[in-house]
Parts: sequence; structure tokens; C-alpha cells
Amino acid sequence: MACLRSITFFVVVAISLNVVNGAKIKKVRTPKEAAAPVSIPSGFVKLAHKVSSGEVIIKDSRTIQIKSFSYDGAGPDAYFWVGKGTPTDSAAIVKGRKTADENGSYDVLQGYEKQDIELILPADITVNDIDYLSVYCVSFHHLFGYVKIPKNLNVPEYAEDVVAITS
Repeated sequence: MACLRSITFFVVVAISLNVVNGAKIKKVRTPKEAAAPVSIPSGFVKLAHKVSSGEVIIKDSRTIQIKSFSYDGAGPDAYFWVGKGTPTDSAAIVKGRKTADENGSYDVLQGYEKQDIELILPADITVNDIDYLSVYCVSFHHLFGYVKIPKNLNVPEYAEDVVAITS
């Protein structure tokens, strides 16, 4: 069995397949010495509206898994929010941006009760482009909770272009 650290790329191959609507199969490169997943055991820093979590796992360059995530849903304009700098610095956080919830929605967040969720960052950013993931209320400029993302992560590329085709 090959170790992830010994794989430099992989390709999905199908002996017999029907390509539908131009589906593509691409190889995905993994960096040498990939250290995936990267765990942040302490989870979210709790500030307001019962935001909390268990472990946060960086699965690849765009995927963040949050274990046992809770938020009371009471913020009127709250979103998952990412950015550079320190999230508790009001000048830095307003320069951040929304990121989709676990369903790919950019709607105001509803409540969560110890749910395991997985967020996919927008296509134009990776975990190495951000310093934090937070729950932030845009209207009131209020930070409800955050987790710092370690710098210079060496994780596999996001595998969006890998398509599984079954007959």
C-alpha cells in the first residue's frame, strides 16, 4: 500500500466509460511530503452566540471540516467569513469575505447544534491565502467566533476536477 507521502500524482482511469456533457478526467498533483489532513484540535475560539466546535481539519487546499460545530443562529446577518490578518482586529476583519456554508449557500447562517460540517472555499482562494475562518455578523460588525488557520500548509490540491464515472 502506497503512503500519501510517496505519491506525486494520481490519475483516475476508466476502461469503459461514457463521457457525458464533456466530463473531464484530470490528474491531481500532490505536493511532496503532503501532510493531510492538518488538525486544529482546539477548534473555534468562542466569543458570542454559542459559537463552538471540536476539532477543525484542513483536508486539502480548499476543504475545511469542522467537527461538532454549534451556533445559536440568532445573528441577523451572520456568515462564515475568511480573511487575512487577525480576526479580532476590526480593520482586518472588514476586509474579509463570505464563504459558502456546507450546502454551498451564501445565505445568512441558521443554527447548528454539534453538527459535523465541511466547507469548500471559493475557487479563487486556498487555505494558504487566509489566516482565519470565522462566524461574523456583517450588519453589526460583530465577530462571534473564529479559528486561526496555520501558515504555509502543505496539503493536497483540491480535487474538484476528478470525476468518478461508473457504468
